[in-house]
Amino acid sequence: DQAIALNTYLRDAYVVRGFLYVRDLPERERTREMAGNAAKDFETAMRIEAGQGGEKAETQRGMALVHLSQNNLGNAHDAATKAIQLDPQDAEALRVRAQVR
Repeated sequence: DQAIALNTYLRDAYVVRGFLYVRDLPERERTREMAGNAAKDFETAMRIEAGQGGEKAETQRGMALVHLSQNNLGNAHDAATKAIQLDPQDAEALRVRAQVR
């Protein structure tokens, strides 16, 4: 939060916090609200990326995890596929896409 407060264009801070909300917290602490917070962070990161040279697989993978946590399987599949297109070696994106097929 402090990094974002200092620099609202720090894409990596949004991505790290998004993964914290959707993947890295203990499962009992992952709530619908946390998934919503993660989605906002990944969406912000995507807007920053658009102005800094393009999308990153990591951010798309994060959105795939958000959609998966919300049981929105179609969007999870699409986001994971986009991550794989950006980085064919992204094992976590491959795992998420396999889960929703």
